[in-house]
Amino acid sequence: MAISTGPSELRDLIVGSHAIHQALGGSKEILAEEQPTIDFAYACVVTTAPIRKGEIFSKDNLWVKRPGTGQIMAEEYDKMLGRRASRDILADVHLQHDHVE
Repeated sequence: MAISTGPSELRDLIVGSHAIHQALGGSKEILAEEQPTIDFAYACVVTTAPIRKGEIFSKDNLWVKRPGTGQIMAEEYDKMLGRRASRDILADVHLQHDHVE
């Protein structure tokens, strides 16, 4: 008994999934029931050391952590590196947009 899927079956799955997605309107909204899971599963940018006003954000003072309840999500981490702090920030603080110059 074969238990693997071949390329043609995978193509059919992808095409079918796309057709279903489009038939349902082509978009996905987050349901209220999903938000707690999203907040936990996603990560946000967090300070890992105290940062002084004007100091440059670097790999030495920023990282990403769960829960993702901060303003700056993990996918924006690289964009924060090299930017400057607009104020003093304690360690283990979820980075906010107003923390960044």
